[in-house]
Order: sequence, then structure tokens, then C-alpha cells
Amino acid sequence: LQYLQVGQGVLLKDIATIEYGYSKKSSYVYLANKQSSQNDYVFLSIAKVKGQNTSDVSKNILNDLNNVIKNPEFIGIEYQIFNNDGDVATKEINTLVAKLLQSILIVFIILLIFLNKKPALLVSLAIPLTLLLVFTFAYLSGQNINRITMFSLILAWGLLVDSATVVIEKIYRHINNTKIKDNTKEKIIVNGVNQVGIGLFMSTLTSVIVFLPTSRISGLMGEYMLPISIFVPVALIMSFLVAIIFTPYLSYYFIKPVNKTSKIDFIQKIVDLYKKLLQILLSKQKNQIKFVLFVIISLIIVITFPVLRFVHFKMLPTADRNQFYVYIDANKGTDIVLTKKITDDINKIILQNENVENIETFIGEPAVVDFNGLFKGADSRIGYNLATIKVNLLDSSLRDIKSEQIVEQTRYAIERSDLEFNLFDYTVLEDPPGPPVMATVQAIVKSDNTDDQLFITKYLTNLFKGTKGVVHTTNSIDKPILKQEIVIDHKRAANLNVDLTNVYPVVTNLFNVNNVTQIKNINSSEVSFIQISTPTNQQINTNLLTDIFVLNQLGQKIPLSEIATINITRHESVLTLDNKQPSQYVNAETNKISVVYVVIELFQKILSNDINGYRVTDWNLYSINLQNIETESLVTIEWGGEWEMTLDSFRDLGIAMLIAFSLVFAVLTAQFNSFKNSAIIMSTIPLGFIGILPGFALLDLINGTFLTATSLIGFI
Repeated sequence: LQYLQVGQGVLLKDIATIEYGYSKKSSYVYLANKQSSQNDYVFLSIAKVKGQNTSDVSKNILNDLNNVIKNPEFIGIEYQIFNNDGDVATKEINTLVAKLLQSILIVFIILLIFLNKKPALLVSLAIPLTLLLVFTFAYLSGQNINRITMFSLILAWGLLVDSATVVIEKIYRHINNTKIKDNTKEKIIVNGVNQVGIGLFMSTLTSVIVFLPTSRISGLMGEYMLPISIFVPVALIMSFLVAIIFTPYLSYYFIKPVNKTSKIDFIQKIVDLYKKLLQILLSKQKNQIKFVLFVIISLIIVITFPVLRFVHFKMLPTADRNQFYVYIDANKGTDIVLTKKITDDINKIILQNENVENIETFIGEPAVVDFNGLFKGADSRIGYNLATIKVNLLDSSLRDIKSEQIVEQTRYAIERSDLEFNLFDYTVLEDPPGPPVMATVQAIVKSDNTDDQLFITKYLTNLFKGTKGVVHTTNSIDKPILKQEIVIDHKRAANLNVDLTNVYPVVTNLFNVNNVTQIKNINSSEVSFIQISTPTNQQINTNLLTDIFVLNQLGQKIPLSEIATINITRHESVLTLDNKQPSQYVNAETNKISVVYVVIELFQKILSNDINGYRVTDWNLYSINLQNIETESLVTIEWGGEWEMTLDSFRDLGIAMLIAFSLVFAVLTAQFNSFKNSAIIMSTIPLGFIGILPGFALLDLINGTFLTATSLIGFI
């Protein structure tokens, strides 16, 4: 190529620098760890077909991979597994089995103390029998067994043994307190079941009614809740059937009269004390009134706990994951080399944490996208100024602290470093325990007036940064980036007989790297490209247009400066539409605080403080409407993120529970033919908060435990 003649007496080497090597990298993908330097990796992500068993698929893939890699042509190639959902599924199954055995053991021990070993054994047997029927239902109905299903079954553990325990206890007492010669054993068992059968049926029916409406929750949270609304009612129904069919049948063969029943002295003392208290309460109407007032006052007091923040609320409990992400957004126009340097510096800081195993780094191209990444827009993180870091932690069983604490340590370590934060923004993200959102705290500013929209967006950005517990505040306002525009004077070009179709390739070759042709190296099976480009320092030469020529139709060389000028302008801002309205986003994450309290504080600040030149016209829990006092143009602030999901979920859950409790009241009224009796039974529902809220207040004080939606499901 050096001696290729490009003109009369002119060789290619005379006018160009010829190099043989690699083209400029447009992306970097590598693994960073503590033991060695960066290693280039090719990441492969595999998804299973819907309905297939995750554990089996992952095992088959690994077996095939191990067989393939033994091929001689792959000698020296190694692989490493960074995420295996099959292992996670297997671990969840093992956890379920462990919980099952633990439950059976606890039930057996308790009933062994109060009854004897045979009744204890029969009740313990009811748990696996119930689960067998539940799994049979799941198989026949095409339902999958997943994490949420497991949670549903674990949630129902305590309910599964209730029916069998009541039936066994009643049968056991009847057999021991009734003379067999007066009644046949079959009749004794039937009488025992008859005494509790209706009560068990009503209890099961009302519980099923309460859980069924949770299937009506909308959005992604509804998909998460759907297995609960299916598997908990099915488990309750199956446990009832086991209790009234299998348990009496097995009792006939295994339970026999005993001469002495188990008696626990301290339990009897508790029963005697309860009787005395009940006698005192029922003996005088004055005592009854005092007790009712005490209960009402206690209920009022504990209901204020969330308002006074003795109990802190959060949508879902924080999960302990084995990974988290760091998004790095360097200033637009940043070269990939500088982005890599920033990323490497952050990697070094993160690797100093003893709980970090390694770091997957993606610069210029997106990381392997997971479910959470889809909502974060991870698949669109393409560009020289963008980097995505996936931090892999030691397994939760090998570390003493949770991933939430490691994320907090990472934020602190980066913040106190001497990095040049004016060159980039960064966000440390932990996988959410439930449905993912674009950002935990999100405000969407909508207005047809661009000036108003930008002003309110900047105002909210500063407001976010000044709110306790809010970290990594960013907005979608484009930072101004200069650009060069070559403007062609069409009239001048026509006068000089310049064909504009000849100008475009000249300019393109000047500013871009272009593949001219291919070349085959005899020592390699791969084809290489011959590329032509202009050095960067010459691209920004002030005499650029004077030094570049184009041929006109007469074959004359015409300098570009004769027909074109260079204008320095700014890139146009990206127009983002939300429901066809121009929108700007303010996004942030939270640290050790629920989004509920963050948004409440933001509401208070906006509504109590006058925004210079704007007034609040109206507001609701989803949005705030502002008006420019001078121009009367409107601006709407809509709250998205986890706040919107929380409102939607509890709105739907509240409606569902209202319907469920109405149905329960109707069923009870039909059974007892009395509104009063039904109301007395239903009154126990709010009274449950007298125990729940003080309990969570104590847990909050001890270790910062939140009252979550899953906790409320347990209350239901």
C-alpha cells in the first residue's frame, strides 16, 4: 500500500500515514477482579422457553457446554458462570423443603406436648398431603412453581395445619371422653367432626374470599400478587378437604383411648387466669364499658404510629441480592478513552470492598439486560460516554452484611474519593425486590412552554438534592454541546459548476472512518478492512475548508471555502414525549428511607413554599398543577416511579379488600341470621392492629424493620 501511486509521481505513503493494526475501539467489555488485571470477556445470555423447568434447562446447558469445550479447537478457552437462575430456583426449592420439614417438626412437637404422638403424627402428615394436592392442581391447571408461588405456600403454612389440628383435637377428646360401648368408634369420630365442621368450613370460606380479590391488582404488582390469590385459596381448600376426609379416616385406625392425657401445669394456670379475668370483665357492666373504652383508645393510639413515624412504611422489604449495578454517564461528547479511565477508577474503589468478588464492565455498549434493566433503559445505554458496571458480590451465605449495606458503603466510598465529579454523573442501583421502575423517585414535568418546563425541572432537581435520604439526582435536560455545521451556498456552487453530490463523500471521508475495501491476510482466516480517516487534529483545523478541494464539472479544483462556511452551533435538545406531551424527567434513588416519606416531604416543600413566579392551582396524590403568574401558562408535575406503583397497588388492594370484607360479612350474616353477630366477628379485623403496629414499632426501633405490603398480607 505504501507504494500505491495516487497521482503523478505521488505515492500513498507521501500523503498518508499507513498503519497495520486494530481499528479504534468503539466499546470495551471486560471483567475486573482483585486477583488479576482486566480480562476481555464475551458475555453470553441464555433465556429459556416459557413453561420449561429453569433448573433442568440450566443443567442441560452446562452439560452441553462442558462437552463442547472439550473439543480440541477450543483448547485454552475457559468460561465462568456469573448468574444461574437454575441454581436460584434449586435453592428456593431447598428452602421450601427445609421450611416444610421445620413446620412439620414444630407442629409435631407442640401436639406431642398437648396430646400424644399419634395425633401429632396425623396432623404433621396433613401438611405434605395438602402440598401434594396443591402441586397436583398446579400441574393440571398449567401454573408454574416460582418464587412468588413459594412465598404463597410459606405464607399459608400456619393456615394449613389449623383445620387438621382442630379436627384431630376434637376427635381425640371425643374418643377419650366417650365410652366406646355406648357409641361405635365411627359415630364418635363423626360426631367430633360434625361439631367443628361448619366452623371450619366458614373459616376456610371467609379466608378464601379475602385472598381471591388480590388478583384484581393492576400493573406489574398484580402479576406478582396473582400467585398469592391462586395458591393460598387452593391450599386452604385442600387443607380443609384433608382435615374432613383423610384425617378422620386415619384417626379411625391410629387414635385409641388412653388412660392419661397430657397435662401442662403452666398452661392450666394460664387458662385459670383467663377464666378469672373473664369473670371479672363479665360480672359488672362498668368493667365491660371500661374495657371497651380501653380497646378503642388503644386502637386510636396505635393507628397514629405510622403518622408519628414510630412505624415506617415501605412497599416491599429490601432483598439481599448477590449483585448491584453502577451506571456511569460521562458528559456528552466525552471520548471513550476518558470514559474508560473514569470507569477504571470507580472499579478500583469498588474492588476495595471485601464483599465484592468481581466486576463486569461494559463501556460504549449495554450490559447483558435483565428484567430490572429493561425498565431502567439499560439496553439503550450505547455511546462513548456511557458505562455500565455490574458488581458481583460474594454469596449471601459467605458475608455478614446484606447487599443494601454494601451499596451504601459503595456510595460513601465513591463520594469521598478525589474523582473529578464535574466530568460525569453516576448512580448506584440495587435490584428491587418487586416490580422494577425507571427510578425509585421520579417527577415528570409537562408543559407546552419550554422555559417554564426547564425552570421547574431545575427547581425540582435542587429540591430533590436537598431532601434527606435522596441520592443520585439526575434530570433529562440536555447539557449544551457544540457542533460544527458545514453550510453549503447552493447558488455559489452552481455558479462554479460544482456538483453537490461530489461534496458529500468528501466531507464524509473527512470526519468519519470509512471502509474502502477488504484485504485477506494469508496467515489468518479472517478478513480485514482497509480504512481511511483524517487525523482528529486536522479535522478541527481553522483552515479546514481552504485545504480541501472538490472537482467541478470542468475538472477544476475548487476549495470548499468557496462554496461553504463553518457555523459553530449547539446540538438540538432531545424532545421527550409522555402521552404526547413534551416532558422532562427528574430521577433519583433513596438511601435507607422509603419513597413514601420522600414524596410526602417533597409535597410539603412545594405546597408550603412559593415557587418564584408560579402558584399551585390544584393537586392530588399523583400530580401537582402549577401556573405561571405572568404568562398564565400551565406546568404539571406528575409523580412516577415507586410512588405511583405504591398508590396504584394500595388503591386496587383497598378496593379488593373492601369487596372481600363485604362478601365475608354477607356470608357470616347468612350463616348466623344476625347482623349483630357478623359485626362482632368483623370487629376483630381492625383490632389486629393493636398487636401488629406496636410490634413493628419495636422492630423498627431495634433494627429498622419496615412495615411492608407483604406484612399486611400476613395481617389479612
